[in-house]
Amino acid sequence: MKRKLFAIGAAVALAAVAGAPAASSRASKKKPASAPVVAKHAVKISTMKFVPDQLSVPAGDEVVWTNEDLVPHTVVGPGFASPVLSPGQSFTWKAEKAGDYAYACTLHTTMKGSVQVQ
Repeated sequence: MKRKLFAIGAAVALAAVAGAPAASSRASKKKPASAPVVAKHAVKISTMKFVPDQLSVPAGDEVVWTNEDLVPHTVVGPGFASPVLSPGQSFTWKAEKAGDYAYACTLHTTMKGSVQVQ
C-alpha cells in the first residue's frame, strides 16, 4: 500500500512539474536597451605634430592620441590632460560636451591642435 501511495504521489509531483511553465517563459521578453555606439577617432603624434591637428567629432565619441614619435609628449586641453606619453603610449578622452577644444603639448609648445565636438 505504501508503495502504491508513493508511486501516485511521485506521478502527481512529476505531472505538476511538467505542466509548470519554464522560468524563462515567465520572464519578460523585453530585450535590454543597447548601449550607444561610441566611435574612436585617432590622432597620431608624429614628427613633432598632431596628425590631424584639427578634428570634428560627435558628442559622446572618443579621441585617442597615440605617441608615434621618438620623444615624450603630452596632450592638454580644457577639461583633459594626459600624463607624459612615452613613445608607443596612448591617451583617450571622451568628448562629452559640444564646443571647441584647443589643446597643446606642454613639453613642445609649438605643437597645437583642436577638437570640435558637435
